[in-house]
Amino acid sequence: MTRILCFVLLLVPPIALSQQQSQRPQGPPYSTPPVAPDRNPEAQQPPDTVAPAQGELSNPELEKQLQKSFASEPMLDHVSIRASVDDKTVVLRGTVRNEEQHRLALQIAQSYAAKRQVLDNLKVRQGT
Repeated sequence: MTRILCFVLLLVPPIALSQQQSQRPQGPPYSTPPVAPDRNPEAQQPPDTVAPAQGELSNPELEKQLQKSFASEPMLDHVSIRASVDDKTVVLRGTVRNEEQHRLALQIAQSYAAKRQVLDNLKVRQGT
């Protein structure tokens, strides 16, 4: 009787273990879960366009933001400053009344330019 009991005790654990392993889902061990595609339509862009870097404005957005900043600055009231933007440069054109306005316009442009170079084509009106 003890032999039968020992035989059963030795045989039951391997059978139970093999049943537990067969109940596990099949698949490669240590696989990463699938990732759903990004559903944000703004994040999806056509393949021929380059997305602006994180936090960086596109060229038209930057032009609008600069014009808005120049217009909202009280020290630049009644001054004509235009900004044109491409991927590498921000070009400032127009006329300011004094050196203080000139410095302020350059500071505003540089604060938005990110990696772009700011080209100063502003003219300072002399004698006014």
